[in-house]
Amino acid sequence: MSRGRIGGLGWLAAFALFAWYYPTDHKRPISQVVPSADGSANGPLVEQAPTPAEAIRQAPMLRTTTAIDLRSEPTSDSPIIMILGPNVPVKVMAQSGQWHEVSVASKTGWIERVYLAENDPRQATARKSADPAVIQGSALAVDGDTIEINGTRVRLNGIDAPEYDQQCEDAKHFTYSCGWQITSSLGKFLAKSKPIRCEFVTWDQYGRFVGNCTRADGTDVASWLVKNGLALDWPKYSHGAYASQQSAAKASKLGVWKGLFEEPWSWRAEQAERSAVAKQGLGIMSSQAQASGGYSCEPRRTCSQIGSCKEANWYLSNCSWGGKLDRDNDGIPCESLC
Repeated sequence: MSRGRIGGLGWLAAFALFAWYYPTDHKRPISQVVPSADGSANGPLVEQAPTPAEAIRQAPMLRTTTAIDLRSEPTSDSPIIMILGPNVPVKVMAQSGQWHEVSVASKTGWIERVYLAENDPRQATARKSADPAVIQGSALAVDGDTIEINGTRVRLNGIDAPEYDQQCEDAKHFTYSCGWQITSSLGKFLAKSKPIRCEFVTWDQYGRFVGNCTRADGTDVASWLVKNGLALDWPKYSHGAYASQQSAAKASKLGVWKGLFEEPWSWRAEQAERSAVAKQGLGIMSSQAQASGGYSCEPRRTCSQIGSCKEANWYLSNCSWGGKLDRDNDGIPCESLC
């Protein structure tokens, strides 16, 4: 036998001996150390390849029975509507902002963070580690209480401003696009001192980043809006943090306080009600089409803002909020007038 063949057999024998002493276990899941909150490598071991049963048990769960929009890509305009019950296992495979690529009910796609269960401790831990503490950069005004920084929508914490297409009345009772004007004013205000810095507070029901935002010069954005009568203190979320600024703006008749307007949350509720009626096939006329004798359903009025019994009766008969003028339900609105 040639020396070459003998040498080759020798190397083969050595390799076989090495493999016998150091076998490769292909079934053991791969583990990696996840850094702890302080950045050290002392975090918990996470199994990257759990068994199918473990994967289902460890998966986050959907909220209560809901219809979810499963999308092929984040923000895709062609969602697959799925009706799912509570405690449906969801395997999260990837994340992009508030979007999660998931496998659920044998389908794969993207859903928003809002669909994932709040009471799952693993989800709470994951969200806490994933929640950005600060977003900073040049900002654009989306509407009166929402801005966008580096492609991320930020909802200003504790305030509510007229919606972009909402109408208000000025001191002379002329209708104007208050929502558009406020958005424009906010955009100019943001551009005067950059960058804008927003500290994370929470995620809202739409999956948006909610934050406390300041300009580079230290001016609080939400406070500036309320102080100038461009937004309202929203006690439900602010706990009255901007109440004093609002009182001062109202007393000075600044911004929307110079005329008549409907609270943004009430305006949205009314629009949702109209939309629901329209979807039921009953149809609904716009407030402009309803107007008669100079009356209009927008903005909503109280009895102290109504000039006659005739006007009060028109609102009672034609506006979705008219019933609030008849507090004792006797069919007579604003009894101080009628």
